[in-house]
This record gives sequence, C-alpha cells and structure tokens, in this order.
Amino acid sequence: MGTTIFGTSLADFSVGLLDHLRHNGENWVGTEYRGTDSMAWYAYTSSIDNNLPVGIRFDYWISDTTYTNYHFVLGNGYVMYTQNYFGFKDPDSGQNNTGTIYRVWSDNDQDIGFLALFKQQL
Repeated sequence: MGTTIFGTSLADFSVGLLDHLRHNGENWVGTEYRGTDSMAWYAYTSSIDNNLPVGIRFDYWISDTTYTNYHFVLGNGYVMYTQNYFGFKDPDSGQNNTGTIYRVWSDNDQDIGFLALFKQQL
C-alpha cells in the first residue's frame, strides 16, 4: 500500500488499493477528495448509495473536533438530519466494536481525505 517509515499517504493508499482491486481483471478507478472539496459530500454519499465503501484517511495534525488522527477507516454510511453525519467502521476501536461510528461531517472535513471508487466497464 505504499507505506513508508512515515506512514501511508492517501495517494500511496490509493495506488496500492487500486492495484490490489485490479488483480482479478476488473477495471477499478478511484478519485481522491479532501473533505472540504466542494463535491466531497456528494461524492461520499453517492459512493455509499451505490454500495461502494470509501477509504477515509484522517490527517496527522487535526483540530479538536476531529475523531482521530493519522488513521484509516472504512466509510460505510451516512445520515442527513440536523447536520450531515458520515458513518465508518474503525477496526482499531476494540474487539467489541461491531457497529458503525457516526460523526458530524463539518467537525471532521478539514482533517480528512478519502478515495471514492467505481468500476469502469472494459
């Protein structure tokens, strides 16, 4: 996945994940977004609506409202209520953590990047 002694960047994660996904001959394509990009929320929710999980990376230096730092999680849901919430699985949150964690998008968007995936027809 392109990991170095300094960790894994979103760009290296993207290259590595796409390489693995293409091993079976399918043509996966990905687009990287920053959480604050104008189309980020739409890209995230569209991926989830199309049953395509999203690889999310939290930055190293973060604000006080951000969930965690320097960590990858799997985006798998969202809720639009009084605010936009994104849902994700965090395997490092303990063995009994089987649920989806929801956090406010605007509290975290400045400190996340993500890879939205889709399959192209060959």
